[in-house]
Amino acid sequence: MSQEIYHEKQSFMFCAIHAINNLFQKKLFTKAQFDEICKLLSPDYYINPHKSVLGIGNYDVNCIMKALESQEKELIWYDKRREITAESIEINNNSLFGYILNAPSDYTFGFISIPIKSRHWITFRKGNDDNFYNLDSKLDRPKLIGSSEDFIIYLKNEMITNDKELFIVISKN
Repeated sequence: MSQEIYHEKQSFMFCAIHAINNLFQKKLFTKAQFDEICKLLSPDYYINPHKSVLGIGNYDVNCIMKALESQEKELIWYDKRREITAESIEINNNSLFGYILNAPSDYTFGFISIPIKSRHWITFRKGNDDNFYNLDSKLDRPKLIGSSEDFIIYLKNEMITNDKELFIVISKN
């Protein structure tokens, strides 16, 4: 990543799309493409289980996996019973592409909190400057986390609660 880091901001409940586009540092996927992925995953369902029935996003991990697969990437679930170290989260793996965190989230519309429980997808990537960045679509701009050591400390703090899931994104080569 250069000085200009691509960063999509939150729209409706499209955080899965934003997370993938932020991961690839370009607008690669759209709502229509994610909806098509949902149809491919469950073609015989009138109400698709992989997204919100309201058509406002809230795509699940299966959609993210399929989108990544189309780009020769793989999503690996991190077993949080393991200690977070550079080795356990594959920081030095040449195939490492980035990280995606799934966390509980309340849905807000402007300043109004709507009582819809959902999950939020957040991307983390290493930039060309060897620093890690939080590319959460709910942020106004990317947030510098820092070095690999800083990122490990950051993840340890994020993973303290049992309701968050970490995924490692690697290239399939």
